Amino acid sequence: MSRTHPSSLGVIQWLGVIGVAAVACSPFAIRPRDAFALPVTLTSTVAQSGYNNTIGTGPAPVTATGGYDFTGQSFANLTSIQSISVTLSLFDLDSATGNLDFNKLTLGLDGINTGIRLNGFPDSALLTQTITDVPRDPVTGLPSTAVADAIITALKADGRLTGSIFSTDHPSFNGFQAPATANTTLSITGEATTGGGGGGDGGGDGGGGTGNWTLTLTNASQSGQAGSTVFFNGAITNGTGGDLFIDTASLDFNANAPASSYEFDLDPRFVDTLGIIPTSGYVGPLFFVQWLPTAPIGTTGDGTFEVDVAGPGDPTSRSVTFSAQVVAPNAAVPQPMTLLLVMAPVIAVAAARIGQSRHHRRG
Repeated sequence: MSRTHPSSLGVIQWLGVIGVAAVACSPFAIRPRDAFALPVTLTSTVAQSGYNNTIGTGPAPVTATGGYDFTGQSFANLTSIQSISVTLSLFDLDSATGNLDFNKLTLGLDGINTGIRLNGFPDSALLTQTITDVPRDPVTGLPSTAVADAIITALKADGRLTGSIFSTDHPSFNGFQAPATANTTLSITGEATTGGGGGGDGGGDGGGGTGNWTLTLTNASQSGQAGSTVFFNGAITNGTGGDLFIDTASLDFNANAPASSYEFDLDPRFVDTLGIIPTSGYVGPLFFVQWLPTAPIGTTGDGTFEVDVAGPGDPTSRSVTFSAQVVAPNAAVPQPMTLLLVMAPVIAVAAARIGQSRHHRRG
C-alpha cells in the first residue's frame, strides 16, 4: 500500500522564512510569500580583457571573451536589481577627483550603459577598487528601473554579461589599461522568483548531481523488528550563499503489509528547522518508519523522500529513495524465561554435586 501523508508531519509546506504546516501539536506561523520573490546575489569573477588603448567612441572592453559568466546561478529567475558591485584593476584611467575624466566614465554591461560612475582611478597608476551603486539613467544620473530591466533581459538571454567602459566624450582620447593578469568581479543583488537558475532542470534528479544544494541519506536501507522504529538520518548541504528555504518536504512509503501495521513521518527534529537550511547545512534525522507490533516478519517497503526549495536553490527539487523491512527477533539473544529454561539442567547438576560434596564432608 502506498501513502503520502497529507497532514501531521508527513507533508510540510514551508512558506518563505517562517512557514505554515499542518501540525496539530505546534503549527508554524504564517508568512506571506511576497509573490514567491526572495533575495538573491549573483556573482562572477573572470579575467580582465588586457585592453590597452584609448576609450575612443566606446565602449572599451574590460572583461575577457565571454564576459561575466553566471551559469549555474538563478539568473533566469531574476526579477529586479537592487545594486550592482564591480571590482576592477585599471591603470591610468584618470577618473579620480581633479583628473580629466572625473564623472565622465561609467560601467557598461552587454553594451548597456549602467550609469554607474567609475570614479577614483588615478592618473598613471594601477588601482584595484570595488564600486557599488544602483543602475542609473546615464543622462540624468537618477536610479532607473528601465536600465535595470535592460540588464536583466540581457542576462537572461545567455547567462553572461560583458563588461566595458563608456565615456561622455565622443571620442575619448583617454588611454588606459585593463591588465589581463588581474581578475574582475561583478555581483548583482536583487530578487528572484522561486525556481532553478540557468542550467538547472528543475526536477527531482536525485540527491546529488549539479546544482547548489544536495540531499543524501546516511543509510538508505534499514531493518527492524516488529514494534520498533527505524530512523533515517541524512544531510542537506547548502551552497547558495544564503539561507536555503524549503517549500515542501514530502514522504511516500509503500509496504507489502496492511496499512494498520506501520506508520511513517518526518522527524520532529527536522521539522524544527522550520524549513530554513543555513549555509552550514543540516545533518541529522530526516524521517522514520515505525513497525507496529502487528507487522509480519518479512514485510518490506520502499519509499521516496522529496524536498522542494525556493530560489536561488538549484534545482528546485531533489529526492532520494529508501527501503525498510521487518526482521525476526535476534535468536542469539534469548529472552529471560528462555535463559532460565536453558540453565535449569545445569543448575540441577550443580546442586547435586554440591549436595554430594557436603554429604562426603559430614561422613
